[in-house]
Amino acid sequence: MEARDERRLLKLQRDLQAVKLLIIDELGYVPLSPTGAELLFEVFSQRYERGSTLVTSICRSRTGPRCWDRNGSPARCSTG
Repeated sequence: MEARDERRLLKLQRDLQAVKLLIIDELGYVPLSPTGAELLFEVFSQRYERGSTLVTSICRSRTGPRCWDRNGSPARCSTG
C-alpha cells in the first residue's frame, strides 16, 4: 500500500515539475497539515528556476496587496 502511494506521489511531483505555469489558487483557504506544508515546500523548491508558479491567497494584508519580483524584492502590484 505505501509503495503504491509513494509511486503516485512521485508521479504527481514529476507532473507538477513539468508544467510551464503552476497556479495554486486560494492558498490558506484550508489549513495545511505539517506534512502538507512540507510537500508544498518540496513542490516550490523543485520548481525553483524551472517554471513559473503563481499563488493566490485569501489572506488579507493590513498594508494592501504585496508583490515581489523574481529576486524576492518588493515590486509594484497590479490589482485589477
